[in-house]
Amino acid sequence: MLRVSQSKIAVPPLPADFSSRSGVLAYLDRVKPGQLLLVSAPAGFGKTLALSDWVRRTGPATVWVTVDRDDDSPRLWSALLSALAALPSLPADSPLRRPGQFDTHVGPGDFVDHVVEAIETVGAPLRLVLDDVSLLAAGEPLRDLARLVRRRPA
Repeated sequence: MLRVSQSKIAVPPLPADFSSRSGVLAYLDRVKPGQLLLVSAPAGFGKTLALSDWVRRTGPATVWVTVDRDDDSPRLWSALLSALAALPSLPADSPLRRPGQFDTHVGPGDFVDHVVEAIETVGAPLRLVLDDVSLLAAGEPLRDLARLVRRRPA
């Protein structure tokens, strides 16, 4: 597993002059457990701040990963596993507390399956935010994310 900066897995802070957008929050609040939500708008429209505001206000524990243009699968999965391991509500015996146990050199898709199985042991709803996922280039990271979406825990 690669070292991950705390800033990559932390919910971004809201600026002091931030104005909450009640209409956006009301829309986000309609998301049900198990649903996939894509927030898409041009750069500068406030997607990150709206999601940051939302996860601070409501709902289940949130796993946040800020995606970078240079994220390959090992780096993306290291960030996701680090964010999961940092959840305060994560049981002490969860396999997610030992992210080094996840072998990134297993067959295609097997790694994602192992991560999904570990997430299922948490036993509580989780919300995953992949901020700027549109920056990922085609290839392995997108294939792995598509598998995560298909296999996502209920």
